[in-house]
Amino acid sequence: MQRIAVFAAALAAGALVAAACGGSGAKPAASTTASASTTAPAPTPRSGTPVPGNTAVAIVGSPLPTYTPSPVSDAQQTAIAQGANVPLAEFKDPKGRFVVGLPVGWTIKSDVVGVSASLAGRPVAADLGIACAPGATVPALIAADQSLLKKVGDGDLTLDKAFSTTVDGITAREVPWQGVVQAANITVKHWYVYFEAKGCAWRLLLNTYPGANEQEMLTIFRRMLDSFHLQ
Repeated sequence: MQRIAVFAAALAAGALVAAACGGSGAKPAASTTASASTTAPAPTPRSGTPVPGNTAVAIVGSPLPTYTPSPVSDAQQTAIAQGANVPLAEFKDPKGRFVVGLPVGWTIKSDVVGVSASLAGRPVAADLGIACAPGATVPALIAADQSLLKKVGDGDLTLDKAFSTTVDGITAREVPWQGVVQAANITVKHWYVYFEAKGCAWRLLLNTYPGANEQEMLTIFRRMLDSFHLQ
């Protein structure tokens, strides 16, 4: 399981960005989780409504690098884990590059590269991630991702199922793919969305592990994409 966490952290926290930019990469974040033709959900409010007892939703504009929600009941945690309609709370990038809605009750970690949101579990059931590769292009970032994945031997990011989408009105490329964590023989499913804006090649992603409800997680990912806005 340690190998799973390390591999997922590299994907979500920005180690792949370092490959594209020549940087040192970000500190590992919490570990990261099928059909790409899901019907788009209704527009989501830019600020989520706290679940009862979760007063720590005041993550809006928080400069803290890590946000941990206050404890919730078992019933509330089940709703957060499985419900595609879990509330989103607005997260403002400390560097002022973007704002995005992230699921209430998930663990949020932010650094200079971007932000990741992880759904608790053993291993973590799903991760959302946002990262910026300054000065890079989408082809260069994809090539760097592919190169790193070949080195670690846990998957091959292929483009045979890629399709066009939009993020904040910008044409983007979505790449669904899956890899197998060799040490544990566990399949991890991924959705990467790439686009260029504001001097960056951006990667917005969803990773799901076995046991996650893929359709629920994919719906949350679509809602996150709808809420993403550059500043």
